[in-house]
Amino acid sequence: MKSLAVLTALVATPAAAEMAMKAAPMAEPVPFTLNFQATDGASPVTCTSVIEGLGPEGRYKVGINDLRFYISDVVFQKADGTSLPAKLDANDFQLTLPEGTVALIDLTGDTEGSCAPGSIQFGEGTAAVNAQVTGMNPLPDATSVSFRIGVPQEVMSAVIAAHSDKDAPKPLDQMYWNWAMGYRHFVLNAKVDVTDGTFGEAYLHIGSMGCGPMEGKALADRPRCDFVNTPLVRLPMAADGSLDVALDLREVLSGYDYVAPVMDMATMTKIGEGPGLACHSGPMQAHCDVLFKTFGISRVTGDAEGLAMPFHALP
Repeated sequence: MKSLAVLTALVATPAAAEMAMKAAPMAEPVPFTLNFQATDGASPVTCTSVIEGLGPEGRYKVGINDLRFYISDVVFQKADGTSLPAKLDANDFQLTLPEGTVALIDLTGDTEGSCAPGSIQFGEGTAAVNAQVTGMNPLPDATSVSFRIGVPQEVMSAVIAAHSDKDAPKPLDQMYWNWAMGYRHFVLNAKVDVTDGTFGEAYLHIGSMGCGPMEGKALADRPRCDFVNTPLVRLPMAADGSLDVALDLREVLSGYDYVAPVMDMATMTKIGEGPGLACHSGPMQAHCDVLFKTFGISRVTGDAEGLAMPFHALP
């Protein structure tokens, strides 16, 4: 009887009551949608748009050919610091595995304007278009959301270990460097025109590097790539839980000299220079210095040291 009395007294204390309140059930998850669009400042950008006034003396203009990127690690946060990961829906643009989830945003088709076949030498855009990430939000009163641009290392490892690049599950059946190097996380290909009548091309690619020997498969001999290179985004949410996200391409395309190597297509050796942009996440590519700084990634470690600046919450 004495033990029962002590237990009753403990339960009745204010501290115990407060603890019981904190253990109350969480609110039911609610559906969420992240809507993405490409912009030039406040103006929408499509395959028929031209972004003007870029580069030295504003002499360069760009028409996008392909704009795709992966979204992962979607996490909702409350004002008090509480955070919980989202649960993504399963569809052709969103993959859920035991190792993690990933979604593909594709903001360009392959028929109109600068996205049409033949606009650039190495066009690789697809007909499929997807501007949304959907799922369940476990924190209905969340005030912000964060996500990564890229394929999680665990997901990349699991998919590459079990598949070839030809039979990988959607949406990981595209955007890979090769099976030894893994995936690109962000791809922007574009046509570049100069006011003097010359022209060139832009290829800005962010992907993991140092993922394994070239004769093998990525992450077969290591738990993570030497340079993960997955940018971090954090944005405030509206009171109704919705979020429209702008990727400001003027911010992505600013700060460069717009001088890129010209390659011999037979030998893939540099034979000169011309208008354009070139970054394939390599350590010696000068344009990567600008791109990685814009996206908040350290060139030394491959970690996200800041936020990806071109992403903004639309009002």
